[in-house]
Amino acid sequence: MRRYDVLTAVLVGAWVSGCTPVAIKPNPQLIPRPLPTTFSDKDWAAVLRDHVKNGLVDYAGLQRNRDPLDRYYALISAMGPSTAADQFPTRYHRMAYGINAYNALVLCAVLEDPTRPSMYDVSLPPLETGITFLLDGRSTTLRAIEQRLLEDSGGDVRVIFALSRAAMGSPALRFEPYRADAMEQQLQEAAAAALDNPYLLQIDNSQHAIFAWLNIVSRQEAFLEYWQSRRRTRAPTLLSVLTDMASPRRRQALNGAIGYAIRPMPFDRRLNRWTPERGSASPGQAVWQP
Repeated sequence: MRRYDVLTAVLVGAWVSGCTPVAIKPNPQLIPRPLPTTFSDKDWAAVLRDHVKNGLVDYAGLQRNRDPLDRYYALISAMGPSTAADQFPTRYHRMAYGINAYNALVLCAVLEDPTRPSMYDVSLPPLETGITFLLDGRSTTLRAIEQRLLEDSGGDVRVIFALSRAAMGSPALRFEPYRADAMEQQLQEAAAAALDNPYLLQIDNSQHAIFAWLNIVSRQEAFLEYWQSRRRTRAPTLLSVLTDMASPRRRQALNGAIGYAIRPMPFDRRLNRWTPERGSASPGQAVWQP
């Protein structure tokens, strides 16, 4: 039995028996010693290039060729803003590190059993809080990484659109790493892509309602504060902030929905899996019916 098959059994057994966080650890043989003098995300770039298809993930292919992901996890487990501060001199460097780490660790969690239909089954530990990882020399959870990202970014809520959570009802995974020198543009693109995604936002003219991802609705105050920090003025509504973040096409549609109630959209828990049968289908081509 492979190490990862054994670990899957341990994950499920530990969660069912004790309901305490369980750990996914890097391969200690892959952790570079000594640490490199220059941090590189080349292995993560290879994972995204080879296994992300239109925002979905070819988990079967990744499982067959997981060495780059395992090397990247081993690297970030030991190296980061705390252990190699000189490699992450700005908040954009720290944000890029955190976003890429979050997305990579989600893939590591999925690969414990990539055949499962969802990472949000009640028999599994909660993805964001029930699994611990080793990052930058410390044990952490996905929720803690997200909170640190929001702190480092000064409350830039576009960060949540950069985090892919292994579900159809979450933001799609980019085909390239986030980088410090492109962070502003990449966050802008991530927000626009998420608001174009019908799994995250739908306008229902018949009900005069906008159905939005729960993470948008539940963080309404954070979105309003983000607007205020950027514009130095209070945002009139959550819709105003979303319209400002949206693509030109989506912005036009949102401008036609002024006065609509914003309601939470049911979460599509299905794994964000790409398979050859889906061809070129992407989350943005799906249609959700309220």
